[in-house]
Order: sequence, then C-alpha cells, then structure tokens
Amino acid sequence: MRVMKMKSFIPLVGSLVLAWALFGCAPSATTEGETGTGTGTSTEAPKKEAPAHVGNYKIVLSAEQEKQMAEADKALADLKAKDPKMAEGMPNPREMMDKMVMELKEDGTFSIAIPGANGVSTATGKYTIEGDKITMTAEMLDGKKAEGNDAKPESAKYDAAAGTITLGEGTAQATFKKA
Repeated sequence: MRVMKMKSFIPLVGSLVLAWALFGCAPSATTEGETGTGTGTSTEAPKKEAPAHVGNYKIVLSAEQEKQMAEADKALADLKAKDPKMAEGMPNPREMMDKMVMELKEDGTFSIAIPGANGVSTATGKYTIEGDKITMTAEMLDGKKAEGNDAKPESAKYDAAAGTITLGEGTAQATFKKA
C-alpha cells in the first residue's frame, strides 16, 4: 500500500522522525567451519564471516529528538485523556520508531521499512560503501519502480566503529545503529 509519495527516502526518514516527535534483529552470527571428533570428511566449505556492515539497523534518537518524542508522548496522552474518541486509532510515534528497520545485505542490496499510520512504506535498492560514505540508490518504493528523484543516489555517513548510518541533515537527520 503506498502511504505517501516519496521524493527521496533518506530525507523522508529524517522528516518522519521529526513529524512523529512533533505530532505524535540482530544479524545471525557465522562461525568458521568446525571439526568434529567423528570419522569421515565434510564436503561443506567453512562459512565466511559477513562484512561488519551487513545486518539489521534500528533507529536511535538524538537528545533533541528524544526531547521532541517525550513532548509527543505527552501530547498524545493528553489528547487521549481529553478526547479519547479523537485519539482513537492514532499510532504511537515511539512504537512506530521502534518498528523502523534498515537491512544491509552482503550482496550489496538494502531494504528499509518505515511504519506509518496507514501501513508500512518500503524502499529497496543497492548500496556501496567507500570509507565513511554509504551511497544508497532506491530501485523500488512501496513495490513500484523508483523513478526520477526517487531513483537518484543518496549519500549517508557510515561509522564502522560505532556501527551507525546517519541519513539526512539537520532536523531531518536520522541515525540507525546496527542491532
């Protein structure tokens, strides 16, 4: 289900973080091949460890975003107390943030899921990493081919030591940390 027209998925993530604040899986481990005590030989090749950047990432809030989220939580609680009917069905912004996930796969593809009031928006595509820069190019948005601005490469900051990817800038910034 298409939730909204996305001009670009990276600024969208940061904008959603701000909007939610104002309005209210860890990757599987791999091991080297094991040797047993039994007889016989194994034809299975040892598994190689995935690159450090591969895996699932969850959004983390900056101190300012956390402050805005607390204000949004309070505003939603106040609305529920004053007008429960109006607040009925309104999504909890913090729960939506907790469900936002980005995955980088070993084959150079990515996916990101952004929950919203009307469902989940998704973006899938390819990525490359060079030093502290990750470039992501969306190929599909909500199941449809990305075109125009949606298909333009977007750069983000990759911090291998911290295990973070930071998308967008300023108030539309979102940081994801490897789960």
